[in-house]
Amino acid sequence: MGPLNFKKDLNNYQVGATDAIGETVRTINFNLPSAINNSKFHLIISNHGANSGGEEYNRRWHYIYLDNNQVLTYRPGEATCEPYRVYNTQANGIYGSTPKAPFTWQSFSNWCPGAIIPIRTINLGDLAAGPHSFKISVPTAVFTGGQGYFPVSVYLQGENSVLSTTDFDIVSYDVFPNPTKESVNIKCNNNITSLQLFDVAGKLISTNTINKSDFKLDISNKPKGVYFLKIKTENGLFSEKIIKE
Repeated sequence: MGPLNFKKDLNNYQVGATDAIGETVRTINFNLPSAINNSKFHLIISNHGANSGGEEYNRRWHYIYLDNNQVLTYRPGEATCEPYRVYNTQANGIYGSTPKAPFTWQSFSNWCPGAIIPIRTINLGDLAAGPHSFKISVPTAVFTGGQGYFPVSVYLQGENSVLSTTDFDIVSYDVFPNPTKESVNIKCNNNITSLQLFDVAGKLISTNTINKSDFKLDISNKPKGVYFLKIKTENGLFSEKIIKE
């Protein structure tokens, strides 16, 4: 099956790189056209930000959720980088010129240049047809100086007795920033055919007919409050709550 998210940067300071500025969190919504069995997430992520206190040098707790239920907690980093240090070509790089004990490596290094980035497999069991969400949160990430990023790739794999992997078209989409003061961006791996905005009472506020995979919806002239966005794509209809600040 295709990726839900492919090499998309996560940080806490760029619009589109986080669900909410100031928080290191990404939610990926997706829809299953049919139930799948023995499902798994395959997660590939690395941490970058080399300035003092940067994310390369801090082992933060990472939390992974399916449908807002926590399914994995981990801190990146290997027991030691000594197997790679002997190949260091930077005199002032992360490795340095002298050996370090494992506890020293573990105190600051969450990755070893030259090592393979791990693929974390998360067993999910059977998933019903319909809407689901993947979320990654790194609440203590700092990104010193407004620098650094986590490239995130997520794949969903499972078994289905009706659909083949080539027929199994998973729809995933992002709606950001949310909350927002001016506009929201809607990006989808399918063509978006229409967007409808409703107020909290269910009254239709606006309709946009489009034929592309991304769209910027301006709500700067709308009162503060809660709205609901209906996203119609070539392969499904979805609803997202929007908060206007």
